[in-house]
Amino acid sequence: MSVTYPEKIGEPEVLAKSFGRMLRVQKYRHPDGEVREYSHWHAEGYASIVLPITRGGEVVAQWEFRYGAGQPILEVSGGTIKPGQTLKDVARAELRQETGYVPGELILLNGEMFSDPASLTYRQALWLAKDCNLVGKQDLDYGEYIETCLFPLEEWLEMIWSAKIKDQKTVAVTMLALPHLAYLGLEVRHA
Repeated sequence: MSVTYPEKIGEPEVLAKSFGRMLRVQKYRHPDGEVREYSHWHAEGYASIVLPITRGGEVVAQWEFRYGAGQPILEVSGGTIKPGQTLKDVARAELRQETGYVPGELILLNGEMFSDPASLTYRQALWLAKDCNLVGKQDLDYGEYIETCLFPLEEWLEMIWSAKIKDQKTVAVTMLALPHLAYLGLEVRHA
């Protein structure tokens, strides 16, 4: 059995644009001939999301004010690629800028993830940053309000299992990193 998928019609209409993101409406023709509009958020570029772990096995996390949620959200570092950068460059730069930490080693966990493919076009590369060291102060962009904090990895995982961490990209990067963290002697269990 094969599925016939809807066909995109024309170019999307931009309804709103701000901070590198656009609310767009796109028309699609369904296999039965009916045409419908679907809205989605589009972001230019590609992001790198980084789970930073110190040499002592602590997660370098951050409380960041998120405008969509209207409150600070506990998450890990990340940012969008700029001209001339690779995704690895972005991972290093955003970690340093947002937390003051630099990684000893970066491991690509997944090169292309969508956090919500039903309504977002934004792609993300997920990284594990091992052996992170504090080298300086934060250097935040305008509009970024971030408080850096450290959590022992086992406590961090308990916070995920108990749904205290609400950011899905943070949960995803943490879960993908687990096989790479055996060197810390971690016993992974679901609470």
